[in-house]
Amino acid sequence: RHARVALAFAALRGTRVGDGALGELLLAEAARHDDVRLAGDRLRVVTWQARVEEALGRWDVEAAVRLLRERPGELLRRLDLLLARSGSATLPDTVGEALADALPRSGPGPLLGAYGRTKVRAVPGHRRVFFPRGRVTKAYAVEDHRPPLPARVAGRAGELIEAEAVRRLGERDGERYDVAVLDAALADLPVPFAERASAASLVALPRGSSLPMPADSETVRLFLHWTQPKGVRVDLDLSVALYDDLWRFIGLCDYTSLEYAGGAARHSGDLTSAPAPQGATEYLDLDLPRLANTGVRFVVPMVFSYNDIAFDELPDAFTGFMAVQGKERAVYDPRTVRQRFDLAGDAKLTVPMIVDLRTRHAWWTDVTLATTGTHHAVWRYRRQIGRMGNDLLATFQPCGRATLWDLACWTAAARTDGDVYVRGRGHVPWGYRRAEGEPRADFALRIRDGWEPDALRAEPELAGRSALLALLHGDLPGAQDAASGTVYRLYPGPVDAAPLERLTAGDLAGLLEPA
Repeated sequence: RHARVALAFAALRGTRVGDGALGELLLAEAARHDDVRLAGDRLRVVTWQARVEEALGRWDVEAAVRLLRERPGELLRRLDLLLARSGSATLPDTVGEALADALPRSGPGPLLGAYGRTKVRAVPGHRRVFFPRGRVTKAYAVEDHRPPLPARVAGRAGELIEAEAVRRLGERDGERYDVAVLDAALADLPVPFAERASAASLVALPRGSSLPMPADSETVRLFLHWTQPKGVRVDLDLSVALYDDLWRFIGLCDYTSLEYAGGAARHSGDLTSAPAPQGATEYLDLDLPRLANTGVRFVVPMVFSYNDIAFDELPDAFTGFMAVQGKERAVYDPRTVRQRFDLAGDAKLTVPMIVDLRTRHAWWTDVTLATTGTHHAVWRYRRQIGRMGNDLLATFQPCGRATLWDLACWTAAARTDGDVYVRGRGHVPWGYRRAEGEPRADFALRIRDGWEPDALRAEPELAGRSALLALLHGDLPGAQDAASGTVYRLYPGPVDAAPLERLTAGDLAGLLEPA
């Protein structure tokens, strides 16, 4: 009487299908459902995801596309795999049609993720890094066996995604601007991801961001401060691990070795408890030019909980770095702090950043590593840290993610009716103005890639105008004279006093929400 219910229970219970009347009834009903199949003598449910994986596994792109069209977000998440497995030198019609149908219905996350993956060509043999959801951010790496993504195909798919982004921004309700000023340095800041587990920090850097380190005349001073709970001794340790070009471990500076290379790295001394209210503070000074001259390429700062007390059990714990002149006494000077972030979560080892001495840039990682036992120190984890650092930089450096620069250019091209100025390509801004009849997506591409500026020596006039500002440093002259508008800036400055609405990086991405 209820064949579908009987089929559901048979599949859930793993009932053996016999030769009798019941077996015939179940098989007849299963034939009416694509997601139920006979495996041996039992019925099994084949989920939608499993059917997609099965189609991709046999390189049946058309079957995979038919399924993925039902869920636009999933189609965008697997777009790079569809393009790679199509074997076509141009964008396949089936994939192009499905992409055109999915783009208007997808959220900002899948849209930006797909766009980022079209910017970098997968190379077999490399490793992929994943950041699973959780209270703290952990990174896991696996070998990358994906087929290469043809550059021409990826480029065309990226153009379609970019055009959709500009269209959304242009049609969305909101303020239009008379003028826009953008910093080209935003290209080093990827769109935020996995932010739920990010540490609260002084400067809200998206994971994977690259920023220049202090000048040669300055010393980078790492600092760590913590306070322990009453009746519990907590021993945190500030440390650095040092690696060469090939990520081979060549040295350390921590409580076991307070100096490296005659003071190129120098630790203030090991503190083993932090009773309230003063707590405890450790410092570690890095002379980056001297370290580079000793053969060091990568510097990995980290904080250990030596006696295995999780960071979230501490009343107060934070770390960061300052830029100080010469060999000033090791003290905490808030005026010199470049970055500060809280230690939190069920973790005992955190790696906030990786410094590349060749490029003099720091890559913001904000990840934790799994630990075992107690008495944690650099030496025990040196290989694990080296593998993690290599995998993270291999992921961050190819710029395989959408950036805040992309978002700024799309927003400016879509919503600015006047001039767009770009800082960072010379001593004075470059000026752009959309030509009559020029598609806004083409205008965005021209701004982003620095093609054919309309003025090479241009000074933005903001007084009395509605302005869109997307800046690395909030030091734009004349911004306080703008009549209205919005501003994103990474570092604070005089622009904070302007009559403009402040946006975060997440707010910029949220503007792509479909109407």
